[in-house]
Amino acid sequence: MQKNNKATKTNPQPLLAGIMRLDTLGRVVIPKPICKMYGIGYKSILNITMEGDGMTLEKHTKGVSRYDKRIGLARALDSLDRITLPKEMRDEFDLDAPQEVYVVFDNNEIVIKKLSRTSE
Repeated sequence: MQKNNKATKTNPQPLLAGIMRLDTLGRVVIPKPICKMYGIGYKSILNITMEGDGMTLEKHTKGVSRYDKRIGLARALDSLDRITLPKEMRDEFDLDAPQEVYVVFDNNEIVIKKLSRTSE
């Protein structure tokens, strides 16, 4: 887990990031420090949208349908702070277990991206 505890004027919140592994059911653990900083936990509902080369997770707004096409799909965190990434989105980004993903909290949102390791 990489931590940068300094907030700056351009980035008001500290950057938190981690490399996590996707399990066989398409779940990924959101690291505890990210959950604490974002104020989420067991049964918190997050909207999942595809943006660029990754997926963005944002807190679900009450009163909005969990299946609203404009906001993507909504999923709840389980008791182990895991979220199931929708199959369609995993397919779009070519994510299969035990794929490693990069989970980062920045600009008040959680972003999940496929981790590509290059041969050196």
